[in-house]
Amino acid sequence: MNPKEKQIYEDALKEKKELKQAKTVFIVGSGPSLKDFDFKQLTNKYTVALNDVIYYLPNPDGFVFYDRRWWERNYIRLDHRFTQLKPIPWAATFDRTPRHYPINYAIFYFKIGGTEGIDTRPEFVKTGNNVCHLAINISLKIPFIERIVLIGIDMTYKKDRYFYGDDKSHDVHEFTRQLPYFERIWRELPEGIEIINANPGSAIDCFKKMDREKAIEIY
Repeated sequence: MNPKEKQIYEDALKEKKELKQAKTVFIVGSGPSLKDFDFKQLTNKYTVALNDVIYYLPNPDGFVFYDRRWWERNYIRLDHRFTQLKPIPWAATFDRTPRHYPINYAIFYFKIGGTEGIDTRPEFVKTGNNVCHLAINISLKIPFIERIVLIGIDMTYKKDRYFYGDDKSHDVHEFTRQLPYFERIWRELPEGIEIINANPGSAIDCFKKMDREKAIEIY
């Protein structure tokens, strides 16, 4: 990460510390439970968009992407999207992603510290082979955080994999292999921080569950 990127990232975090909802971070995925969901409900929340959700959230504070194929398909479209967002959200991934640098935003590239669990070192992450796992590890580095709420993290493969349709390029058994990594996160959560799973029918059972609308209302 060069000095300009680092300053953009640190300025973004500093700004969010002053927001009313800054102690709670909503990580928003693309599970089918969000079909027909009104993303404007999250307008006044601190939100981190995963992959294609960046095109649906009205004003995300952060953005995390993972999949190399997704990045190759989207980096030009993504550049256009970031010209529409004010203020520009911070963006992050891990350092093995191809570096096509768009001109309208900077990317924080974390180093991979392994697959399972939480990496507390500032510039390292554990990936869990899953974008939500990656986003949780990155969000836990925000020093003022007390709570993460998962929205649209279904981890199930039914008729459609995503709320906007399907992607046949993925292995249908992928979620089954990734689920145990969330259990490891739960066991390693720092004291005073909780993760709430606000996803109807989510396959992740280790985190406290709550109705989605109730979580949005409370936090």
